[in-house]
Amino acid sequence: MTPRSALTRGLVCLVPVGLAAALRLSLPLVVLAALLGVVVMLVGVVTVLITQVRTEAGSSFAVAAQRRVVTPVRRPRDLERLQTLVAGRSPTAIGVQQWVRPLLADIAATRLRLGQGIDLTDPAAAELVPEPLWDLIRPGRPEPADRNGPGLTMPELTQLVDQLEAL
Repeated sequence: MTPRSALTRGLVCLVPVGLAAALRLSLPLVVLAALLGVVVMLVGVVTVLITQVRTEAGSSFAVAAQRRVVTPVRRPRDLERLQTLVAGRSPTAIGVQQWVRPLLADIAATRLRLGQGIDLTDPAAAELVPEPLWDLIRPGRPEPADRNGPGLTMPELTQLVDQLEAL
């Protein structure tokens, strides 16, 4: 047996004896450390439970975390096309005659058919559709003499739309 291995064996034998002696001398300290460990564990459990209750109850933090970013609603493509078409064609008389008039006439005909049960060509339509809308959408309206003449202004167009909505 070498001196080194004898020393190792001696230390191995002394460690359990030293631990046992240390435990006997500091038993109150070991119990206190164990109690502190239990207290820390209980505090952790209570903290987790409180956090779960607040999250389920809807705390302001939980509500803010659950909020979703709402993307703005896009206007329908057909509505965008109509707006572009009307804005681009309404300044000239021929644009109103060839593009805006058919749109407004179609809307008026649909509203008359659904609301009154009559067609745009029916003589009663002239009495139901107010001026200046009737002058623009009446069947057989001739083309303007000056094709590049003024079309509709925004207030005039607004009045026509209001009259369509009233049908």
